[in-house]
Amino acid sequence: MKQILMLLVAVLLCCGGTPAQTSRTVKLKPTAGGISLKNVYIAAVTDDRADTATIGTMRTGTTRTEVPVNIEAGAATAIRRYIGEHVSQQAPDTFALHITKLQVGETTKGLQEEAALDAAYAFYRNGQKVVDYSGGYTARTSADASVYIGKLVSQSLEQVLREFDSWWAINYNQYRDPNQQEVSVTVLVKNNSNDPEQIGYDAGRPLHIEDFNGKPDKQSVALAATYSGFSLQYELTSDYKGTTANITLLPYFDKNRSWMKADGKNAYVLQHEQLHFDIAAMKTYELATALRKLKVTVAAFREAVDSLQKQYSRETEQLQSVYDEDTGHGAQKSRQLLWEGRIKADLNDREAAAGR
Repeated sequence: MKQILMLLVAVLLCCGGTPAQTSRTVKLKPTAGGISLKNVYIAAVTDDRADTATIGTMRTGTTRTEVPVNIEAGAATAIRRYIGEHVSQQAPDTFALHITKLQVGETTKGLQEEAALDAAYAFYRNGQKVVDYSGGYTARTSADASVYIGKLVSQSLEQVLREFDSWWAINYNQYRDPNQQEVSVTVLVKNNSNDPEQIGYDAGRPLHIEDFNGKPDKQSVALAATYSGFSLQYELTSDYKGTTANITLLPYFDKNRSWMKADGKNAYVLQHEQLHFDIAAMKTYELATALRKLKVTVAAFREAVDSLQKQYSRETEQLQSVYDEDTGHGAQKSRQLLWEGRIKADLNDREAAAGR
């Protein structure tokens, strides 16, 4: 993207001359107050011009001889120092400024000398060009214009830095490294499954004895077994606005792996197994809340999600085991009632927090 800038500076001085010289060296002249960059940080300056020895020519002495002119210490060094001394910048986004053109010339118009600067700068990020700027800058004087050339370069530099700082604040999302973008997370907890052998958790659809289609484990002392858990899927999408992760969670009951023995097919055993499914749903809602709070970059997203998924799977299994042990797999009715009250209350709280 190219930006075109124009600047006109008019200065009138008394007539005067300077002795003829073979070349002239000018210094950059700071403007009053300096400038402050809020969105960009210039970490390096590179001179990409084919000829870095001069920045053009000017007329000097009483004979108005045309001589080469350069910036003291060289253009790249002088501009780098100028930014360090006169530009306030604390933004995290770093750039390299490249000088692509810096050409000054001087002409006579009546009694006035006119110095004209043609300047072009480009800004690079991670080795890739982001944007460039070019412009014409002019100063008029009735005397030796060398003192104004340094000011022209300074003014061109400051104007470009201001323009780029404002431009980056609006357009930065188009150029950020996608891996370093923070992911915006949305989470949906489903209550229905596309798999006919799974039942999605729905408070309005409790388990039925007929849902237990698995072959009973004859070696188990339990009258029934519930295989439940949660599935997690996500999709990352990126555009110029950033990266979004759409995460879908499904607490489910596996019909083919869940079973009941003949003497376990009653309402009481069914209620004990229902609570296993409730626990799986409760932990799913907790996971949904944790996922919504994620503040990670694209590069770290997959690992963060995988870590949370493993953590809540582990916690779910542990809680299921504690529930069975404390209730004697439902045999201790008083403990069973306590767990039912506790899980129902916690389930409602977690579901509300998850925004289901």
